[in-house]
Order: sequence, then C-alpha cells, then structure tokens
Amino acid sequence: MDVQVDCLCPGTPHEQDTITLADEVDFRTAARIRNAVAMLTDEERQDEPLVYAVLQEGYLLHGITGWTLQGADGKPLPVSPGAVRTWLLPRAVQASIVADAADDMYTEAVMAPLVHRAQTLSPPTLTAGATSASNGSAAVVKAQPTPLKRSSTSTSRTGGTAVASA
Repeated sequence: MDVQVDCLCPGTPHEQDTITLADEVDFRTAARIRNAVAMLTDEERQDEPLVYAVLQEGYLLHGITGWTLQGADGKPLPVSPGAVRTWLLPRAVQASIVADAADDMYTEAVMAPLVHRAQTLSPPTLTAGATSASNGSAAVVKAQPTPLKRSSTSTSRTGGTAVASA
C-alpha cells in the first residue's frame, strides 16, 4: 500500500513522498512488534497511549518496504529502521499518517495471538449452572434432617458430680 505524505527529503526537492507499506506482516515482524510491547515495564503497559505508540512505531520500523526519499545528492535513500528513525519518526504529522495506515493493515496480525492467548488463559466471567466441583455422579437430594430431641430435661445430680464453691 502506498501512502502519500509531504516531502521528507533534505532540502524538500519535491512536494510529496510516497511511502510503501508491506501488504501484510510476517510472523517474525509481528512477533518483534509484540515483543517490543512485552519489554515495557508493568507500569508502562498500563499507559495505553504509550503501548499504542510502541505498536505504531514498530509498524513503521518494520512495515515500510520502499519510499521515494532522496538524499541531498538526489540519490534514493535506502529504507532501514535507522533511516525511518532519522527521516520519518521526527516528523509527527507525516509519521502519524503512515502509522494510521499501517495500523489499519497490521493490528489484527499483531494482536490476534495476544487476544487468543488471553482467552485461553482466563476462563469466561459468566458461568451457567453450578460452579462447585463435581465428583462426576448425579446430585443426590437429601431430606431435611429432623430436629434432635433432648435426652434429659432434669437438672438433678447424678453420681460422681460435686458442687463447686465460689
């Protein structure tokens, strides 16, 4: 997919540059982007805008396959993560345009394994039926027990009892 942005080249020799994104991310690229998020601290992972920014940065660093950028000498600048860091990432408007297009293309491939893993690790929150452990046999309904009767209501002394004094 080609994305048009204002010229990023040194000296701005033309009005627009075309940045080409891979049509899809392969396993290694998707894993690399997921691992960048995994390397964040627990506190950083609670910051959703930061996580989103790390994902989009990964899309730019690893999803761009071509561009029309030229050096000051007029020769094409090769695409590499270092070149993306130098020429695209410092320009927030252009980087956002490309990152939004990449996000639309790559989010499912990058995030689907995480969603799948989360679904298999945590049980559903709502349960139908009983939640107690079962021993495999059918439940047995017992009748209510009858109240116990006192065996004796007298307070008379029996053999072997003594009176306690205060």
